[in-house]
Amino acid sequence: MEVPDVEGSKEFQCELTRTPYGRRFINEELNSYLEFLFELIAARGPDIGLNASLSRYDFFHGHLFLARETGRLGILFHAKEYPSYEKESFPYNMGYCQIGSNVAYDDSMNLRNILWLAPLPSNSSKGWVAPGVLVVLDARPGGIIYRDIIPDYVKFARTIYEDDFGDVAVDVNYLNVGNAVPDYQIFIC
Repeated sequence: MEVPDVEGSKEFQCELTRTPYGRRFINEELNSYLEFLFELIAARGPDIGLNASLSRYDFFHGHLFLARETGRLGILFHAKEYPSYEKESFPYNMGYCQIGSNVAYDDSMNLRNILWLAPLPSNSSKGWVAPGVLVVLDARPGGIIYRDIIPDYVKFARTIYEDDFGDVAVDVNYLNVGNAVPDYQIFIC
């Protein structure tokens, strides 16, 4: 299915997804669980200092990967995707998708990488099904994650890349395709 205009992104030539089309899982429970993860992260983030909102500028996607060596499946979510351009605090042009952003560049940028991990189904017994665990990765300057995982060229954005954890499979997008009333939908690209 085609990925529709998301919150006016096409007006600014902003392409939020890797491809112009997306899919959903045949199993609706999987789609519902992904929606649950997005909603949970947005709702519980403030408890730890991550003020992320579900929007095309902030929190809308994650990268699903397979870590076969450790027998795990994971999603690396990114919040604070397009902070607003500010001459003093964030003087970086991030392209068309940044136009119109109201996402502040503040200390919560250090917490923008959220990792969900679960055992691969092939590594789980039928009697034990794990829903996975969520971990917010603290990438503040001076910390081990900042020093050892974040490449120098994206230290300003605190971006951790999913291929550091395993083989990238797909992107998971949770996009507001509604007009007057929000209507969030999963798109696997």
